[in-house]
Amino acid sequence: MLAMNEASPGSTAELPPVLTSAAQAAPKETWKDLLFRRRGWFVAASVSLLALAVFAVGGWPKPTPLQAWCAAPLVLLGMGMRVWARCYLVRGTNTRRVHARRLVEGGPYRRIRNPIYVGNVAAASGLALAFAGPLPAALLLALLGAIYSAVVRSEEAVLTRTFPERFRRLSAVPRWWPRARLRAPALADDADAPAPQLLAALRGEVQRILGAGAAWWIAFWLASQAK
Repeated sequence: MLAMNEASPGSTAELPPVLTSAAQAAPKETWKDLLFRRRGWFVAASVSLLALAVFAVGGWPKPTPLQAWCAAPLVLLGMGMRVWARCYLVRGTNTRRVHARRLVEGGPYRRIRNPIYVGNVAAASGLALAFAGPLPAALLLALLGAIYSAVVRSEEAVLTRTFPERFRRLSAVPRWWPRARLRAPALADDADAPAPQLLAALRGEVQRILGAGAAWWIAFWLASQAK
């Protein structure tokens, strides 16, 4: 998610006319906007349908402990990416409205435009590898890539209207694959950007971290018990 953030309470920053003018008609909602607002449901439904299809075709695969161990770095990478990105997102982020109040360009956003979505895909693919093996993991990777690609198109349309110049510069940052350089240059001045909030990010992600860790442990235990 490319920093589709709410302004902090009491902020006096001037908002673009597209956000402040009550008389200006809002753009008509598209199917991509609906997908953005309901992306969690779409992802859950898609994962469920994929699991049913895998089971119907040949029964549930029997992964090995080695596959579970190979999945662990993907899960850790995904959750770490989410925490890193959340450090730079202000409180009060609204993930159900297609809008933008400010453009976050620090931290992982200097290297990749959608670090949270990349984290989601990495963690989900890792768990799929641990529970079901490489083929279902590859299918899930492709499925989530297609869903999030459509979601990103909706986000970027809003960012293009709201921050035309800054987003044009930010477009130099890759959508899905991070910059290879160790030192990524700052793209624009953002003096009002809040400092990274690691503790707040950990509090916001603790349930997901524990859930992902518990799911991986269950997958590893099941693989260890398989004969």
